[in-house]
Amino acid sequence: MVTLLSIVGHIAFFAFLIGMIRPQLVIWWGRRSRRDVLVLYLSLFIASAAGAKLFADSSHDEGQEYLAQLQKEAAEARKERGEAVAPPASVVSAEATPSVASEKTFAPGNAKQQWGMMNITTGSQMGLDTLSQELGSFEEVKVTRYNPAIIKAYYFREADITVYLNVGQHVISHWRLGRASE
Repeated sequence: MVTLLSIVGHIAFFAFLIGMIRPQLVIWWGRRSRRDVLVLYLSLFIASAAGAKLFADSSHDEGQEYLAQLQKEAAEARKERGEAVAPPASVVSAEATPSVASEKTFAPGNAKQQWGMMNITTGSQMGLDTLSQELGSFEEVKVTRYNPAIIKAYYFREADITVYLNVGQHVISHWRLGRASE
């Protein structure tokens, strides 16, 4: 991911290289010596590289904390509805392989949820009969965000997944974990 700080760092590096040959091309005020180019652009390059590294690390940590907070809120909402609450799933790093991520993100022991997360894809033509064979019994949920004549939502309690079907095109629109109406 390219950030503003990394772009500034790249520009500073190239300005440094050009300034070592022709200081007049990269410094327009004051003295125009190679020493001034070295001090100005090398310090800008180092500062932007360090800032980009610090910014990237802090945003990753904040994202992890935000995800943990969302998991906690979802568990509390399920408790209020009287549903069984699975232990919180561990957070998976972006560097993990799909097989490792699959084992860490699913609720432990919920094979139906695993099947749903791995096999339900947008645009696939699965009917309710196939979904109910794999995910268990379902109930229709009233949709609030979409046109109910086009998009129908079905909640599968055993898998704790809501699947949205586009009845006009006979394809899966999308899915969400838990019982959702939008």
